[in-house]
Amino acid sequence: MSFVFHSTENIEQNKKVYGLSLSGFQFKMHYKILNKLRKAGALSKDSAVTIIEAELDHQEQMWLDYFAGAFLGKIKKTEDQRYYIQ
Repeated sequence: MSFVFHSTENIEQNKKVYGLSLSGFQFKMHYKILNKLRKAGALSKDSAVTIIEAELDHQEQMWLDYFAGAFLGKIKKTEDQRYYIQ
């Protein structure tokens, strides 16, 4: 079993950036998905990409709707199942 310890400073920094504290795993998944969407060029609704175009793995796909919902509001989903960063 492993434990992740966060300094108070890092937790406070995350709260300022995201408005709340994320667990280390959530933060890592959000970061990975954002990076893949950026790499795929999904920086607006017009340039939104599919999960295949973003090359998201299965685990990232499972988290995508969670992050694309109201959670952080940075990742958006189009009506035709494409994703982009706002």
